[in-house]
Amino acid sequence: MKKALSLFITDIKKMAPAIIPVTFYCLMAYLLFDTVCPLVLLTGYPCPACGLSRAFLYLCCGQWGPASECNIMLIPWLLFAAYFIIARYFVKIRPLAGELLLCIVCLSTIAYYIYRLIYVYPSGPVMVYHEKNLMTLILRSVL
Repeated sequence: MKKALSLFITDIKKMAPAIIPVTFYCLMAYLLFDTVCPLVLLTGYPCPACGLSRAFLYLCCGQWGPASECNIMLIPWLLFAAYFIIARYFVKIRPLAGELLLCIVCLSTIAYYIYRLIYVYPSGPVMVYHEKNLMTLILRSVL
């Protein structure tokens, strides 16, 4: 367990140059546009990952129904994360099928997003249009 924690801390230190600007972006985007999602910020339209954070919070509270309504793709993402964490920090091997699994989860998330755009948008707490976005601000200032 100590080795896993040590490796995790090493990984965090390596990622620090990226973590700091991403944290700054998230803070500024949330303060200015009420969102951290780049697609929502630019266009106002929901992205494939919209609802994952809320789904995770609902899942942590044991509320499976609301979690699945926000974004059911949380389950494959959590399974992939568990696989990666176990392989990287406990078994200490390079995740053999990591890239393939990541591609499958990403493509599944995009397919589910398309489904939600067709059958759910623009209703529900997650699949809504946000009027406070850069494209709208630019168009309003030009027109």
